[in-house]
Amino acid sequence: TVRRVRELPRFPPSGRDLTLVVTEEVQAGEVSARIQKLGGDWVRTVEPISCFRGEKLKPGTKSLSFRISYQSSEQTLQNEEVNRLHFSIVDSVLAEFKATLPKP
Repeated sequence: TVRRVRELPRFPPSGRDLTLVVTEEVQAGEVSARIQKLGGDWVRTVEPISCFRGEKLKPGTKSLSFRISYQSSEQTLQNEEVNRLHFSIVDSVLAEFKATLPKP
């Protein structure tokens, strides 16, 4: 068995969570793949962390939550950089999947 060794990252990750309300037809894997693509090299991982259906949501909808890890192999990412990319991803995903953000 050949084991591949991956170099440890030199720069720390920065995590953000994202929760969307989508129609039942939208799959977490679709959203996750789109987030990964939109984030490019700075998105290290996208983990689905929950799927919720309940009376607080409109019928035919569910909420999907993701934990996104941002990290650069070239520098420590500043909060402003991560926020700019994160909110750009949020705007794109909201439009593409006709999603909304949950009401507080």
